Amino acid sequence: MDDDEILRSHGEALALFGTRVQAVRDDQWDGPTPCTDWSVRALVGAEERLPDRLASAAMREVEPYARGLSASGLFAAAVEPPPDADALTRLLCLLGRRP
Repeated sequence: MDDDEILRSHGEALALFGTRVQAVRDDQWDGPTPCTDWSVRALVGAEERLPDRLASAAMREVEPYARGLSASGLFAAAVEPPPDADALTRLLCLLGRRP
């Protein structure tokens, strides 16, 4: 896959995820998932921050092409995370989001 294909696929995945999350009914948020320890709410991070290990895994995937994401216009330029930032905050900063 070249950079354009990666960015296009990433955008499609984000759009699909957003569509799926918007389709969750109010009575489904506390329902079970195939991940037996997680509710729907916990799985999508609607209740609390994503677990550190998930954010760390995302960082490892995104870091190699983070500059391309910024150059594509899909994300802002990376910002410096606070010194005590957790994994999710570092990921968001890498993607140009301010904490």
